[in-house]
Amino acid sequence: MYNNRILPEIRDYIAGHRIISSHCHHLPDEEFSNIGLSYILENSYCAWMEPAPKMERDAVDVYVNKMKTNTYFRWLQRSLLELYGLELSGDTYLELDKRIRAAHTDPDHHLNLLRETCNYEYNVLDNYWAPGTNNGHPEIFKHTYRCDSFLCAYDYDIKTQDGVSAYDFAMRKEDTPDFDSFVRNMEQAIRAGKANGASAIKLAIAYFRSLDIEKTTYEMASEAFLNPNPSEEQIKWFSDFVVWEVVQLAAELDIPVLIHTGLGMLYKSNAMSLRLLIDENPGTRFVLFHGGFPWTDDVLGLLHNYKNVIADFNWLPLICTNKAIEFIINALETGGAHRMCWGCDTWTSEESYGARLAMEHALGIALTHFVQDGAFDVEYAKYVVTRILYENPKEIFKI
Repeated sequence: MYNNRILPEIRDYIAGHRIISSHCHHLPDEEFSNIGLSYILENSYCAWMEPAPKMERDAVDVYVNKMKTNTYFRWLQRSLLELYGLELSGDTYLELDKRIRAAHTDPDHHLNLLRETCNYEYNVLDNYWAPGTNNGHPEIFKHTYRCDSFLCAYDYDIKTQDGVSAYDFAMRKEDTPDFDSFVRNMEQAIRAGKANGASAIKLAIAYFRSLDIEKTTYEMASEAFLNPNPSEEQIKWFSDFVVWEVVQLAAELDIPVLIHTGLGMLYKSNAMSLRLLIDENPGTRFVLFHGGFPWTDDVLGLLHNYKNVIADFNWLPLICTNKAIEFIINALETGGAHRMCWGCDTWTSEESYGARLAMEHALGIALTHFVQDGAFDVEYAKYVVTRILYENPKEIFKI
């Protein structure tokens, strides 16, 4: 049981705290011009579990009954209730849709939710469909420079799983006739990305390849470039080399590298696969995402042994709230209060608020555990909140 005085005090402090959200995929303004209930469900993590229902009473009730225990849905439901006064059900879906649409007739509603309701000072935006951009809102979004497309650039025509090619935004085919020019142009593009305001480099490669990054040579990597029939081994040599180049350049530019760990391909996407890369690049700051779920102990081990590792538990409170509570406790015990941060990792403001509510719940319970256990007092718990939600990301992203 949690003390009925301590937990509310800590939760209230979290709820009122200004936040720098370390990671999001917030959609551009135009996506919110005709937004309703179906759009929010379709562009939420709920859609990973169950397709959005037809907007019919029975279909909605079936959907809710299927999803009620799922944490993606649980926190989105809570968000909809607090924002629009209704939970989703077969009896409420029409009125809920009406209220959402009415609110979004104000073109600034989605941004006001982020600024005022979620209380974000900034969000670090990963615009994977347009790398290195900030949705035209530098006043609230600090953007990343996603480098996944460089790993596929051994072939002019190959795109990432998100439909992006390095030759669409970072370099031109006619300027990249050989491997030497590719390496040079990639480096120039990343330098330009930093100069144009990127606050971090992002690698989400666990969605399309393993995280076991080996140290390969220039000669090995060059074998795949413009090879009409490269082997799987040659392709891996190429992409391993690119990752190594990117993280070494990140150290030179003093910019953190954000790496998706855990859920993805589920084949060597556990964080411990990155040990060699982290070990041999001590000057690079590695921000490991999602607590590495489901292999959370991997992140904890790396956090303990490597001072250049930061544990970002964005998404984790939505994936599995109870695991997030456990992870926060363990990460604080193994790494301390100065190498953790959190972001909403969502596409819409409605789900972002749900993610914030999930974080408040998980962080509040985790810190209450410490206070009740006698590890520290409520005032230090508040200090930890400020470090995780504001001071740490401010320092990591140089905001």
